[in-house]
Amino acid sequence: MNIITREELKEKEACIEGLALFDKLAIDGKLELSTTQNAEHVLRNGGHVYWEWLRENFATPSLYHANLSGANLHGANLHGADLSDAYLRDANLSDADLRDANLHGADLSDAIGYTP
Repeated sequence: MNIITREELKEKEACIEGLALFDKLAIDGKLELSTTQNAEHVLRNGGHVYWEWLRENFATPSLYHANLSGANLHGANLHGADLSDAYLRDANLSDADLRDANLHGADLSDAIGYTP
């Protein structure tokens, strides 16, 4: 299991906004990032802005086959993320950083702000 605590975030010098998001999403002071479903929850609830930072500082699950349909990923930092076969239909990808992201097989139908 990959469980993150507030103390670990502080040790990695997380920003105030990131700590506030942790406080919103954590259960009993812990945030689990073990499964794609955990990642979907974080990304759908504001974590999309911090995703690359989380990937650089903690083990995060693959977003392979993630269901992010309709998610607001505006400004998301998904640089280098594995979004292969992900379901991104109707997702807001405006200003998202998708450089080097693996989008092979991803459903980007009607995704807002995405241009191949």
